[in-house]
This record gives sequence, structure tokens and C-alpha cells, in this order.
Amino acid sequence: KYKKIFYSLLSFMLVIYIAKINNGAGGDLMLRISESKYFIARINPYDVYTGTHQKITALGWPNAYSFVSYYLMLPFTLIESEFVQKVLFSLLDITLLAVGIKMVNQLLGKEKFLSAPIVVSMLLVSVFFWQQINTLNYNIVAAFGIILIFYSISQGSILSSALGLVLIGVKPSFALPVIIYLVATCRWKILIIGGFFYFLMLGFAAYWINTSPFEILIQLKNTQSKFSNGHTDGILFFAKEFLQPNISLLFFGILISVAVIYFFKKEIKSPINGLIATITLGVSLFYNHVHAWIIVYPILICAISDIYKNKNNLAPAAYISIFLLTPRFAGLFDEQIVDTYVAFHNIIRFGLLYISSATLLKNNLQITKESNKP
Repeated sequence: KYKKIFYSLLSFMLVIYIAKINNGAGGDLMLRISESKYFIARINPYDVYTGTHQKITALGWPNAYSFVSYYLMLPFTLIESEFVQKVLFSLLDITLLAVGIKMVNQLLGKEKFLSAPIVVSMLLVSVFFWQQINTLNYNIVAAFGIILIFYSISQGSILSSALGLVLIGVKPSFALPVIIYLVATCRWKILIIGGFFYFLMLGFAAYWINTSPFEILIQLKNTQSKFSNGHTDGILFFAKEFLQPNISLLFFGILISVAVIYFFKKEIKSPINGLIATITLGVSLFYNHVHAWIIVYPILICAISDIYKNKNNLAPAAYISIFLLTPRFAGLFDEQIVDTYVAFHNIIRFGLLYISSATLLKNNLQITKESNKP
């Protein structure tokens, strides 16, 4: 019963993706494919993005995403039809969403699809998920990468965890807390193998586009700084007003992530708690557009599972639902006060996320303690 509802909702989701594609959705995907085309032509996409190298109309109009994206989009460059490219990416999105939901349920010890229809239904009515469909960004890909890491840790698969680490390189702001977590919990094999893959990809990219590896990393940071010029900095957005122009919120995000993960490393060492903690930190502390907020869906699954375990534990699911379903409403405010509104809005919204995650972590620890009692 649950599977039929789940797959019916996924089919409906694909219909929506295709309908939006017919209306011009998928701009971010086309930028990523263009970047890969320039990469194939041995041209640094960053140079084209900044105007150092002339744009080539036949190759499209790039921005300058992570070098990991250049590799991921290579198969899409072989397809001439933009419509087919977008539909295939939509199928990838939906497949990774379905597999990711199943993996999280298995991490929780829930083989059945009890939460799956609820999660998909909530995504379908979230304005942030509709923005994901409009852009065809890497959010679901990155979420799957994070899930794959912690699911593979639970299964004892070092290689799969390393592949998940490489996959989230398409959105480095989510890779940062995960890497800090792996260091804090001494998962050295995952770091070494994942780091080796990164080294190979970065080294070849540097050789291929004739740019030093360090310059590519600096360009990546510069791109993130250029993108982060609106209301895109999570709970730390309020701090922009008090910082010198040369001080990046990225530094504070990393500092807070290190402090939280090391202070609570015993509590979050288990894969499911690590998943909750790193997603929370990645979404709330670093540069992300609002369509990236849907990456919290694994935490929603955990919150729904918590209700099954104890019907009194409704708060986490309620708060995550508010986080996902309440629009930002920033467009309703005048330019003079919108920054102030967004600052307070982000503190409240991400505050709800923190309360939800902290409650789930506490409940998981309590369950673990009770199960270990003789």
C-alpha cells in the first residue's frame, strides 16, 4: 500500500518536472552543462564567467561551479537536445530522492515505506522544492551524497562512503561539515580514499585547463563570494552588517561547525546522528539559496520515525514541517527593511531547525541507552 502511494507520487513529481521544463525550467543545469563544455574545450569556465576569456556562443553561458561538477556533467554534454538533458536530470533527481529516502529508513531500522509518501507529499507542496524544479540545481544530488556517506558507514563500506564524499563536492558548503565530522570521528580511511579521488580530479582539471590547483580552489571561493551577495547566508546573515568587507562568513561557519562537532562528537558519532548534525550545519551556516533548504528532508524522515516510536514526540516533525512549508515572504517587504526582516526570519527558521535536530539527537541517544541496558 505504502509503496504504491509512494511510486504514484514520484510519477506525479516527474510529470511536474516535465511540465516545468516545457515552460523553460532548468537554467542552473544548463549553466553546469556549459561549464563542462568549456572544460572539455580546455577553457577554464571561471575565466569565461569573469570575462577574462571570451564567451563562445556554441558552448553556452557558464557560471563557475565546483570542478567536481565539470566531471559529473560530462555525459550530458553528449546529448544535443536541451529537453532530453533536463528530463534525464529530472529522472536522476527523482531516483536519488527515492533511493535516499529508502537509505534513511534503513538507517532508522524502518524497512517499510511508512514515511516516504509523507516526505514526497510535503516536498510537492513546498515552495522551495518548486524552486529546485525551476532551477534543476544539485540539491538532491548533494543530499544523496551525504546520505550515502552515513549509510555506507553503517554498512561498513569505506569505498561507498568515499564516493559519497566526492559526490557532495558539487556543493562544497555541504562537504565542509561532513569533512569536519569525519576528522573528528577519526574516519581516516574514508578521508584518505575520498581525498585521493579529489586529488586526482583537481590535478587533472588543473593540467587540462592549464590552471594551478591552488588557483582553482581560490576561484571556487571567489565564485561563492560573488554568488553570496543576497540573502543567502543562513542563520549568520544578520552578522554581515557587523563584519569588515574582507571577513567572510565562511570562516565563522567553519569555526562554529568545528566547535559543535568536536564538543558533541560522542553524541553524533553514530551514523544517523552524524547525518542529522551535518545536514543541519551545512544548511544553516553556509552560503545556500533557498532551494537548497529541501536538503533537510532526511531530518524530516527521522522526525516522522520519532512519532512512530513515541506519539508524544510531535515537535520535531512540526518544526521541520514549518521550516519546509512556510514561504520566506521576503518579496513583501520594502528594500529599506528587507535585510532586517530576513535577518530575523533566518534566526527563527533555522532556530526551529536547531531545536528539531537537537531533540532528535537527544531522543536517539536515549533510545540507544535504553537498548544497551541489561
